[in-house]
Amino acid sequence: MGKIHRLTEELKAKIAAGEVIENPASVVKELIENSLDASASKIVLRVEEAGLSLISVLDDGEGMEPEDMPLAFDRYSTSKIHRESDLLKIRTLGFRGEALASICAVSKVRLISGTEKGSFTVECQGGEIGPVREFPHPRGTTVEVRDLFYNFPVRRKFLSSPSSLLREITRVFTTYSLGYPEVHFVFIRDGREVRNYPPSSLGERIAQVMGREFLKGLREISGEYGQLRIYGYSSAPGKGRPRPNQFFFLNKRPVYNKEFYGALKAAYSGLIQSPNQPEAVIFLEAPEDSFDVNIHPSKREVKFREPTAIFSLFKVAVKGEEKERVLKTSPGVVSDFSSPEYSSVVSHDLFVASPREKDYRIVGQVRGLFIVVEREDGLYLVDQHNAMERAIYERLKKGDVPSQPLLIPSVVDLSQEDMILLREKSEELKSAGFSYEELSGDTVVLRAHPSIVSAEKVEEVFLDALRGKEPVLATIACRASVKRGEILSMERMERIVEDLFSLENYQVCPHGRPIVIKFSWEELARKIGRNKL
Repeated sequence: MGKIHRLTEELKAKIAAGEVIENPASVVKELIENSLDASASKIVLRVEEAGLSLISVLDDGEGMEPEDMPLAFDRYSTSKIHRESDLLKIRTLGFRGEALASICAVSKVRLISGTEKGSFTVECQGGEIGPVREFPHPRGTTVEVRDLFYNFPVRRKFLSSPSSLLREITRVFTTYSLGYPEVHFVFIRDGREVRNYPPSSLGERIAQVMGREFLKGLREISGEYGQLRIYGYSSAPGKGRPRPNQFFFLNKRPVYNKEFYGALKAAYSGLIQSPNQPEAVIFLEAPEDSFDVNIHPSKREVKFREPTAIFSLFKVAVKGEEKERVLKTSPGVVSDFSSPEYSSVVSHDLFVASPREKDYRIVGQVRGLFIVVEREDGLYLVDQHNAMERAIYERLKKGDVPSQPLLIPSVVDLSQEDMILLREKSEELKSAGFSYEELSGDTVVLRAHPSIVSAEKVEEVFLDALRGKEPVLATIACRASVKRGEILSMERMERIVEDLFSLENYQVCPHGRPIVIKFSWEELARKIGRNKL
């Protein structure tokens, strides 16, 4: 008897659903895209229990005819493509006819829709479609998804925590809200309205979603290259963050494309100092036959026929009048660190090491990066940033860094995603020395900060610690340390080295990067052909 056998229809449906529906955020994405394809001018998202209990999307779009409603749950049934050639000119967000079928396979779905001819409902549970019945509903469509993965316990077991699931949903809602500023978006979470974005201009929508402080750090860009067009907002020269918010839309579709990220980074070469990267909300328009969106099950990735044109397009848009503006550096030294824009955020006088017997001699600094140290057992190259980062991190861990009140409290507008992170990281932020108060909406007032952070950099460091993937203390230590290219006085080098050598473990920084490279005197003697030094 052969080993190969046909899978049941139910199992095939679950496998196919697993490719499209990874988590509650995947459901939200598919339903919002359906609403946008139906020309909705208002979309209301309701979520309960991080989307596991309920996900509901209501829109005022075109609505569906009763005879089309059961077909919507039939895999590969769609109104958006008719022939193979249509795959080369896709203009809608969805086109495969997989979304509702995949959702229905792993949840309990109710579809309600109304047109001028009337309104109807149909239910689907575990792939089984019920009858179409009349049901009151205004023009438009509501899709209710309940008990996601109720019949797929393995998938449900390995989902992220509720807070992580909610953060992913918020990210999807944020992305489409930014991509369609002309559409009214509302987000209701566990019965409470947490976001309401009336139709607006792109700039105003960015302020609504990301906060006005975020918008202040951006400038408007636009440009054309051949048949490609680009517009949107990106960081002003000298601005940016190590972990920036970057949103890319291709013909209004949110996409991931490595050329976009690389092209944006390349366009800002000389305009933003590493490790900072530009923040961006950027829209590209391109002929439908110049790229392929049909390369990923969830349509998140696209592939261009001529990716090199993307780099030229971004350069034209970003640099524009800035083409001649280049950060001038002498060999090995970044001169722009002398400006306030790149000044260190740390108050260096706070870190004077306890008196101890000195067993080293500072030789000097190399290329604005290494401190050269002579010791009894050899020559040490000390990475100045990593060394200071380790020392600050250890003091933060021990609680040796006092909290310092702000003379003038700082009001910070946060995104909804930020607010979720704030509740997750509240204890870490407070133990590090931040003190803040939540106001109405998504606004907080910073009242105190770790004393190692200068007052003018408090908000920037707070947001980096909040949004960063690294532990809060590691992020603060990184942002409060001297930077590559910063020329140090002998006194500051002495302080950094003394702090470092006073630690029990000074081999790696909090991120795992090496701090010290040691050359023994014997090793150096061998390299220059001597018996000893």
